[in-house]
Amino acid sequence: MAKVLPDDATFKDLRIPPNQAERFLRNVLGVMRKAQKAEGEVRVRMGTTGTGQAPNYRFEDSDGRPFMAIDGANHQLWPEGSVFEGPDNWSSAAASYEDVETMLRSLTGYKGPGTIRG
Repeated sequence: MAKVLPDDATFKDLRIPPNQAERFLRNVLGVMRKAQKAEGEVRVRMGTTGTGQAPNYRFEDSDGRPFMAIDGANHQLWPEGSVFEGPDNWSSAAASYEDVETMLRSLTGYKGPGTIRG
């Protein structure tokens, strides 16, 4: 599949209307909260080999080791052990929970305090 997204893509590069991007990012945050409960602080990388409409994403621990891959179309865990190694498949940019939350805030215009719930 031809690459449509830049190598340093973030969720800001989603190629979908803002209302769909908002829903997508709320789902990412929901999955990310669960990953953080299990692993502590995590970062997320977006897959870059698709169209940017529902990219797969993976979580890395604080040492940068991938431990979980998620299907962007349904936000479900890929089979155990699927982390899709290989730098060509993943953005060089990793985002924290706060980074993703900031992207969501920019879409929604929400300025209030606290965490946005997915």
